Amino acid sequence: MGGVCKLCEKNDNLKESHSIPKFVGKWIKQTSVTGYIREKNQLHKRAQDIAKEYWLCGACEQLFSGWEREFANKVFYPFVNEGKSVANYDNWMSKFCASLSWRTLTYIRSKNSKDENDQERKELLDAVQEHLRKYLLGETENLTQY
Repeated sequence: MGGVCKLCEKNDNLKESHSIPKFVGKWIKQTSVTGYIREKNQLHKRAQDIAKEYWLCGACEQLFSGWEREFANKVFYPFVNEGKSVANYDNWMSKFCASLSWRTLTYIRSKNSKDENDQERKELLDAVQEHLRKYLLGETENLTQY
């Protein structure tokens, strides 16, 4: 599907992007009593996957995928499978955490745009979202106060 990538803002072919990392949804299904997840608005209906939106181009989706893979393999799975509570990490950890923050903020704002009637609040959220976006793309070197 064509459109503007929410991260790099380029007009491109958009991929279905998970708002929650895919490995989390996969783990939830594998460890649930039934082996399924439920549709958010229809609890009696099984969902095949966690929520996805046409948000990111292929290149941006690959950025997120790399950080997710590092986190899943070095932190998440060792913790849930082996009970390990210590992990070595590098710059990918801050990128992964920033990507979660950016996705959460972007998702919530897309679903609750009417909640932004307060101009000061809207400007603050715009600034946070933009700084996270630039950090994820390597256009700024650190997260500063975010």
